[in-house]
Amino acid sequence: MKELDTYEKIALNSIAIDPTTTDEAYKLYRLSTGKPVLPQTTDFTLHQMSLRWARGEAQKKYITDVKAMLRGGSTDTGDDRSKADLIHEMNRLASSTTDPKLRATLLMNVAQLVSARARDDNASESHVNYYLPLRCYDCPLFVAWEAYRQRHAASTTQQLTDTEWDAIMAMATEKGKEMVRERKKEAQG
Repeated sequence: MKELDTYEKIALNSIAIDPTTTDEAYKLYRLSTGKPVLPQTTDFTLHQMSLRWARGEAQKKYITDVKAMLRGGSTDTGDDRSKADLIHEMNRLASSTTDPKLRATLLMNVAQLVSARARDDNASESHVNYYLPLRCYDCPLFVAWEAYRQRHAASTTQQLTDTEWDAIMAMATEKGKEMVRERKKEAQG
């Protein structure tokens, strides 16, 4: 089994983090070795070449090991690296390289690892809020309408004017604010 060089490992790290980047990782690897992919290469051919490269025995083993490290397990090589170690190493490599494409890929991988770490931390702290439905007789608009209707029982068969609707809405708003204050007091006490 052939030994993987540093550039190949960097490109394979990209695939281990996000398998949809196989073509870009292959281009990055070829570019870093000084043998860039020819511009006339079709997307289909490029995809086939990148899959053939990524499915090699050494590459597949390395990707499996990196995925195991990302999950928190140890690898077969004896390295017991955490996500923080991998982030630190990738940052160091990004600062030491002069190739802008390689640096961009490394920094994108670092950002993905950091966000994955944040998701892992937030997953245990998730909180679910449940909201109960409001019953009609608790609705401020319904309460205000009933109060208005009781005050003007004889005239409810007529069409309401804009000022009367405004009065109902004002009462409903006031009643709603009052209900919110009561619920806050209940929640605190």
